[in-house]
Amino acid sequence: MSLPGILLCTGRHALAFEILSEQAAMMREGLLPNFVDENNHAHYGSADASLWFVNAVREYAECTNDYWSVEQELWKPLRSFLSSYVQGNSLVRMDSDCLLYVKEPAATWMDAKINGVAVTPRKGKPVEINALWYSDLHFLLSLAERFDDKKTGSVIAPIIEGIDSSFQKYLSAEDGRLLDVLEPNDSTLRPNQIFAVSLPHSPLNELQRRHVFNIVRSRLYTPFGLRTLSTDDSRYHDRYCGNQEERDSAYHQGAIWPWLLGAFYDAQLRVHPGCEQQVLASLRPLADAMRSGCLGSLPELYEPASMQPAGAISQAWSVAEVLRTYAKVKRAASEKKEIYLQKSTLLA
Repeated sequence: MSLPGILLCTGRHALAFEILSEQAAMMREGLLPNFVDENNHAHYGSADASLWFVNAVREYAECTNDYWSVEQELWKPLRSFLSSYVQGNSLVRMDSDCLLYVKEPAATWMDAKINGVAVTPRKGKPVEINALWYSDLHFLLSLAERFDDKKTGSVIAPIIEGIDSSFQKYLSAEDGRLLDVLEPNDSTLRPNQIFAVSLPHSPLNELQRRHVFNIVRSRLYTPFGLRTLSTDDSRYHDRYCGNQEERDSAYHQGAIWPWLLGAFYDAQLRVHPGCEQQVLASLRPLADAMRSGCLGSLPELYEPASMQPAGAISQAWSVAEVLRTYAKVKRAASEKKEIYLQKSTLLA
């Protein structure tokens, strides 16, 4: 999640590829470790780490155009990931509707547990897992075509077609939001649905994307991040304090996470093209936040009641996504200015 913002946007491309290669070497059953302990033992408890890895490879390839290195060193592990997720592994399996089914209740980024029990159980088909899956598949298909790997391409194409149809099951008949999880269906209003709008490839049509964005903006958005739960939910916590158990109860039940703003602003730029200056202005509160507390950094989350920093005082995700968004909108604004100047010169 952090690699594009912290390394690619700051020009450290060689280090980015080195990290991608090291991660690929640690892949087991298509899974990547969500952490390595002090004894150098890798723990494979995340269903989405590999999905974010594929997304990071896409960002690297698009940023550097270094497809040769991707083919030489990463194409094999990428194909291993694809095969393992399609056939199924210890955490994830592809269902007959081409959507991914997560076998454990705390295997997504919302992974808090109290006494071994998931606070936000998401066993089933989490919406952002399948939004990532769909977008990743499009990228892998483009690589298969670029590398003339017809066998891999023939596996991917029908899966994409299947998701185009089955993803519609996430749409709520009540208000057009996306369900947070399918099977069992969970219509809890959470920010995870924003990834079905923000990622480069979406199974939603333009009207659906706009509607999902508007719901997230009106119900979950704050200048410091997205709320992890709607304020009108009986399980909502507006405070993040107390002992470990009390904090874990609020961790994904209302706490505001800055890293989600990256996806939110990607979605905004997608449904409202040309709003770069508006997004830049929206980033100002976080730019100001970098000048206090942990200087030059951003916290893990914010407490809703006080809008004060909470959790880790410096969080890579938070910094990375704000940097990535800032670089993206500044680049777009600069390109627009260049086009304007070229037109002005021609008309002079």
